[in-house]
Amino acid sequence: GSDPAQPAAPVGPTGPGWVVQIVGHHFHNEDRHKPKEGEQFVRETLVRGLLGDAGTVTVSAGPKAGQQVSVTELGIGFPVIVQRTTVTRVRVQTTPQAIAADSGMAAVATEDDPGIELRQYSFVLQFVWQPTVPGGSPKPAPAAPSPSEFGP
Repeated sequence: GSDPAQPAAPVGPTGPGWVVQIVGHHFHNEDRHKPKEGEQFVRETLVRGLLGDAGTVTVSAGPKAGQQVSVTELGIGFPVIVQRTTVTRVRVQTTPQAIAADSGMAAVATEDDPGIELRQYSFVLQFVWQPTVPGGSPKPAPAAPSPSEFGP
């Protein structure tokens, strides 16, 4: 049986909410970053933050504006990296004009700007957001489905 002293681990989100997807890449992959590079860097920064391990955030609007709350209190949870890549070498432009023209994204090097070589890790991360009122009462536990909800 299970240990009654241990709380039950959440099995997954239930009820209404949103799945938020972040598609991104980072360049925190140089040898000096080991072992926190590639996917491990995403886990130790973004995933930990979405799990609430990075501390609190400031509420920007509503009755709790300016107060510090955990991301869990905001209804954020269940982060998962759903697409991974290997760390690849890319060459990006370095001139301010080239970078500005590319809307802040790392532009591919050209003949006029040979750029610099960086190591890039790309990822897709998803998490659940079930909006709550910070500081409000916790969401009630979901009711067990009745047998009739599963059909005959």
